[in-house]
Amino acid sequence: MPETLDEGGEGRLYVPDFAGWKAAIKHDWNKEYCFVQRPGEEFYHLLVTGEIFLQRGTEKYCLSCALRHGYVTHDRAFWLRRPSSIVEYRPSEPPPE
Repeated sequence: MPETLDEGGEGRLYVPDFAGWKAAIKHDWNKEYCFVQRPGEEFYHLLVTGEIFLQRGTEKYCLSCALRHGYVTHDRAFWLRRPSSIVEYRPSEPPPE
């Protein structure tokens, strides 16, 4: 049976700084490890066959670690909090030439 989210929960993930990242599904049984350790653990955990992970270069991150380190977010409106590329014109300043 498919898992459901709590009321109001958002299951989608977003990658705010997406340049250089790719998402993949682990298709084989080779031992591959997440690039970071979980808090309190002194070992790297396995990526499991069928698991969705993020990759940047040779670094592979399980989604839990990517979320914990801020590489992905549940916040759909992440782009609203970014600095704007639009230059504001202030009447007290001479107009740009």
